[in-house]
Amino acid sequence: MQKGDCVLSERSVNKLGNVEALPLLSRGAWEEQWRAFEEQLYERLLPPAQGETWHRLQIESSNSSHVTLWHLDRLIDAVPEDGELLRRRGEIHASLRRHADAVAYFDAARALGVSVAMARAESLLELERWIEAAEDFEKAASQPFTGFASPR
Repeated sequence: MQKGDCVLSERSVNKLGNVEALPLLSRGAWEEQWRAFEEQLYERLLPPAQGETWHRLQIESSNSSHVTLWHLDRLIDAVPEDGELLRRRGEIHASLRRHADAVAYFDAARALGVSVAMARAESLLELERWIEAAEDFEKAASQPFTGFASPR
């Protein structure tokens, strides 16, 4: 049995070759084992360069915030200095109304030189952090207009 089979079936094969039931896992433990299995699977299936390209294609074609976050996590792990990925992750968190997480990702993106003032200000408003929101709106208003964002 492969690791993924064990996680899904809640069974494993012992050293003697007998199938035995695994102890019930907490949700967190199950998710941790599943993530480890997924990482091993993708490492075997996709070379790193193809992996990054594939994740980027999945992000662009996905209509699911959760799927997009999953692919963004892998890309951010691979390219942590890409502020645009952090900005995108912040936007997804904001769309899911996870504004505290969104602000944290916007801050990380801003530290890498990415302009996030307007999006950060909107999340700060939702968190009722009025003064910081006003400061970010002021920053956004002082930046030159670069055109409308393309729809995602």
